[in-house]
Formats: sequence, structure tokens, C-alpha cells
Amino acid sequence: MSRATSRRTVDGLWVNGQLLWLVLAAFCTAVGASAPDGVVVSGVHGEQAPVPTKTEIAPLDASEVYHRFGVWPGQEAGIVLLVRSTAEEGVAPTDDDNDYTRIVDALAAAATLGDGTTIELLGFFDWTEPFADADWVAGGFGPLAPTGLADITVTAPNRGDAVIQGRGDEPGIYYEGFLYFFGGTYQGWEVSNLELRGFDWTLGFFYDSSGGSTEDFNGLRVINNLIEMPIDVNATVDAGEALQNIGIHLGFGEDQLIADNEIMIPGNSESDTAAGNNASSVALQSNTSGGDAYDGLTLSGNRVRILNAPTIDPGNDIGPPFIVGLWENSGSSSAEIMVVDNDFVNEDPANDSADNLQRAFRFSSQSTVASGKDVTYLGNLAVGAHFGITWLDYSSPISYPDDSAPVQILGNTLLGNAIAVRVRSDDGDARGFLRHNRVADSMVGLLVDQGEADAEDNWWGCNDGLEGSGCAAAALLAGILDADPWLVASLAVDPIEVFDGRPTQVSVDLTWNSDGIDTSGSGTVPDGLETPLSADVAGAFANGLPATVAGVATDTFSVDPAAIPGEYSVFAQVDSEMLETSLWVADVIFADGFESGDTTAW
Repeated sequence: MSRATSRRTVDGLWVNGQLLWLVLAAFCTAVGASAPDGVVVSGVHGEQAPVPTKTEIAPLDASEVYHRFGVWPGQEAGIVLLVRSTAEEGVAPTDDDNDYTRIVDALAAAATLGDGTTIELLGFFDWTEPFADADWVAGGFGPLAPTGLADITVTAPNRGDAVIQGRGDEPGIYYEGFLYFFGGTYQGWEVSNLELRGFDWTLGFFYDSSGGSTEDFNGLRVINNLIEMPIDVNATVDAGEALQNIGIHLGFGEDQLIADNEIMIPGNSESDTAAGNNASSVALQSNTSGGDAYDGLTLSGNRVRILNAPTIDPGNDIGPPFIVGLWENSGSSSAEIMVVDNDFVNEDPANDSADNLQRAFRFSSQSTVASGKDVTYLGNLAVGAHFGITWLDYSSPISYPDDSAPVQILGNTLLGNAIAVRVRSDDGDARGFLRHNRVADSMVGLLVDQGEADAEDNWWGCNDGLEGSGCAAAALLAGILDADPWLVASLAVDPIEVFDGRPTQVSVDLTWNSDGIDTSGSGTVPDGLETPLSADVAGAFANGLPATVAGVATDTFSVDPAAIPGEYSVFAQVDSEMLETSLWVADVIFADGFESGDTTAW
């Protein structure tokens, strides 16, 4: 297949010299209301983020498709268009053939070829190169994908095989992007294996309130991409930068899968605290819908990395940026939504959770009992955020139906967050069901603010439960909080008496609660909780740092054969809890192994 040469198919954003705006979300019941933290959002809970009108990429003529890609429309289904960057192909970019126009032309060819077309990118696509940059600007700082096509894939053979480089934050522009989807249907599209760097709004899937459908993005898949977001500039520095940077923005559709993406956010953007203008970044966000528009949404295996610590200088009104990891903003009341095995990690130890403005996992959906569906947060990791898992917070009312089913918060790991979990609403109907979560090194383990939390059988970092010495604290502003019983850790050695350097098994067990009930039948703390071991008798652990599997961590300890007989202690550190148990080293009366049952010397 031939390379993609190019003609421009995006005509730009300007109409009669004016930049036009479109509202992103439907049901705009609170347009103009902004969050107290200064972030502007799409959806009913905040001001609507305007997107400039863009000209949709037009199909290529059939002869042009053949000339550029070597295939005829209708020749076969499921055609793969291979698109190499200019550097990969070893040619100099021109006004008509550069790393921007090559991708746009491939999308235009897909519009001609129809459903099931795959665009495979290869090489480093430099959109900062002057010709590509000029075409990107003329195309509205990001092309608008052709509508009405299904099952189109934009991909690379492997992550890293295709890199698209943007120029970062452009003064006066907040919507610089790689690819936009708006104004029609895009069912079954996939964007995968790409590295996308330096775009304010990297991937934008937006609901069209002027005539869009809640099924526009059915079956969307965004898989295994790397997104490097630029530093955001606050609106004091640049009035055109009033909106947050967004890695992935979702529009309405059932059975969407956002999986295994890595999103990097700079933690050192600067906010203007005096003016209330925050620099803001969101890894993933969605249009607000209500109902079941996002039924089947799965966010799985994504990793959000916060790089660098913020500059906090109260004397000069410089504060930390507002950052949200995965923001399920759909407001659904009858949708099955799964948020599973995702990570949000602050990588700079100087990024203090007490001072930062970060929400690792933030949501607004809570399905009803009558719908028979759940919103579930399972097996996620949040490290170093101000809020680990939190219901939405706004000055506008956040209310839920009377028969709301509790959000399922199960088996998550929440470490070093100022507030690990917050359950809140304005009407008191926010409900959370928390089980087998690990919460440690947090100032507040659970905050209930006009809601209800059934939080039994969780590990709060020590054996005394919430409010216990060394455990996370609890805060009940209004509502109901039940965190009794809680999980406790125990330490055992078997056998407890050893001879002549023979080994014993050491076990740390977190499957029992404070009422003495084995809870492993309903779940366990997340695998991987490390339990450092030590002993006050000479010897060697096989590992020394075993981690839990199904709630239990095991290791083997071999006493030094020269150890003096007597009682010793074995220790295990489990978060804030130091466990201790006895180990006896027995005196060897006979040298024939009789005491141990070893008959080989007889």
C-alpha cells in the first residue's frame, strides 16, 4: 500500500470571521454554576465547556483513495491503511504532505471505504514541524473525525510504534487536541496503542446537544494509549485558559471500554489562589447524562501518574493545581458502571496530600435499587491524593433518588491520602457499601457528609479500627456511619517450637474481623499488602517481605542452629500495626534427630 500523500480536508473553525461555540452536554440545568474549586466542567453540575465548531473531515474521492493507499472502495471489507510518518519514510514534509495531513487523509479515506476500516500509524508524527503545525492550526487545533462510520480503528502495532507530538499549551487556546468526535455517531470506534503528547484536550468524544443520540458512542474502545498532558496555565496568566486540560473526554454511549491507558499529568502547574483561578487537569471526564446512557461503562487497568510537586507560595498567591484522575461524571441512575484495577499515584514525595487539590477517583453516578444495576469501584489504587475516592462536590445541589443503591467500594488500596473515602450528597441519599478495602497512612479514613456508609470489614491500618491508635480517623458530618466490626491482623508461627535450625512457617492473616468471624468467604484485602518480618533470634527468612494473597502472607524462617534455646519473638509490620508472637528454640537432648522425627541417623 502506498503512503498517504495529502490534501487538506479540514476547512477550519472560523465562520464569517467569528469563532462559533457549541454546548457539549445535554440537560444543562446548571449552566453558569462553577465548582468552588474553580474547575469548569461539562455536565449538569457545572458550567458547560464550549467547543469550537469544526469542519468534519470529508471523504476522499474513490480514485484518490486508490492513488494514496492502493485500494478501491468496495474492494474488500476491513481494509488496513498503513500510514508512516515523514521521518519514518525518509521524506521532507511539505505544505501538502506532512505528519498532520497524512493522518487526516487516512481518516478521509476511511470515510470513503466505510465501516470496519483500520488506520495503522507508524513512526514519530511531529505536529510541531512548521508545515504540520500550520495545518493543525488551520484545522482548528485538532481534526474532527468523520461521522456515521462504525468500527473504525486508529492504532499502532504496539504502544510506542506511533507517537504524535503536539506543541503543548498554546496561549489563548484551551482545546488543542489530537482528535475530536462530535456531531454524529461513532459506534464501535477504537483508539489504541498510541503515544499522544502535548495536547490540552487529547481525545475528545463529545455529545452533541443539537441533535445527538445517547447511543452515539456505543462500544467505544480507548485501549493501551500513553497520554502525556502539558502543564496547564491558569486564567489569570491567560484569560483564554479558563478550562481544564483533559486527557480523555467521553460522550454518551453504552458498553464503552477505557482500558490499560497511562496518563501523565504535571503536578507543578500553578494556581492563582487570590483570584480563585486554578490550573486544572483531568485524566478522564464524561458528559453528564442521567439515566442509563453509560450502561456498561468499564474503566479498567488505567494508570494516572502525577509528576512533580506543586509550588505553594502563599505570599505570592501561588497554589497547587486542581487535578482529577478518573472522573465518572455521567450522573447515571440506572447504569452498570465498573471502575476496576486502576491506579492513581503521586510520584513525587513532596506532593503533600494535605495541601494538594487532587481527587483520584471522583463520580456522580449512583444507580437505583429498582434498576438492578450497580456502580462499582473494585481493586483500585489511590496514593497521595487529597481525596482517594469521593462523590462529586459542588455548590450546586448533588442529590440522589430515594431508592439509590449503595456504590460498591470493594477491595481498594488507599494509601497516604488526606481523606481516603468521602460519601456526600445534599439530600442525604448518597450511599456507600465498603468492604475489604485497605486504608493506611491517611488523616481521615472515611468522611460521611449527608450520606450513609456501611463500612464493615475493612482494614484501617491497625487492629483498633477507625479512630484507633495508629488507625485512620473517621469523620461524620451528617448521616450514618457503621464501621464495626473491622478487619484485624494476626501473626502465627507453625510449628511454634523448632529444633536445631529447622524451619517454621510464619503467617500474617487479615481474613478475620474484630468480632472473631472469618470474612474470607465474602472477599479479602487486596493482594500485595507487604508485611515486613523480623525476629530477635538469629536466623534467616526465605523472603522477609511477604505480601498478602487472598488476605494471607506467608514466609519461612530458619533459626540459626547455634541459637541458644529459649523463648524468642517474631515480628510483622502491617501498615501501622506491629504484630508479635512467640517462637521457642528447643534444647537438643540427643544428637540422633529423635526429637524432630528425623530417623536418617538411626
